[in-house]
Amino acid sequence: QQQALLEYQAEVAEQQALIAREQAEFAAKQQRAAGREQAGAIRRQSRRLQGAQTVAVAGAGLEVSGSPLNAIADQMHQDERAAAAVASNAANKGVAIEMEGRARETGFRAQAAVDRWQAENLNLRGGAFLDDLAIVLRGIGGYYAATGGSPQSSSPQTLNYGDFNTVPGDPYV
Repeated sequence: QQQALLEYQAEVAEQQALIAREQAEFAAKQQRAAGREQAGAIRRQSRRLQGAQTVAVAGAGLEVSGSPLNAIADQMHQDERAAAAVASNAANKGVAIEMEGRARETGFRAQAAVDRWQAENLNLRGGAFLDDLAIVLRGIGGYYAATGGSPQSSSPQTLNYGDFNTVPGDPYV
């Protein structure tokens, strides 16, 4: 019965690993697509502005060359740099999302491996060392599954240390 439960828990952890990876891939694709869309909007606005500026300069009877043309070209260059930065930032964030998803996937797979190991070695149990090792490995897998292993998501303020038993009168509590 305990072996079947451990095997079930391992299968659930494997499914959670797949879900974590798929969610991260989807979120990363969405992030990149949003960045490309925003960059495209900046470029479209820049072209509209360029057209309006060209018409204004020509409408004022000025030649569209020299200083007016340089000003329009400078603005277009700045707009293109802004669009490229938006697209690049979105791509970088997409990579970060994927990496965090892979870390979560690894954590769930580690949990599954510990559960399978415990199920296979159920007859060897009884030694406190094996029990303690399983608890440590499960904790490491749970940490990566919960936080993705990222420093931002694992600061002391955001970690849940669980319900530890404390000794009455302990000065460090």
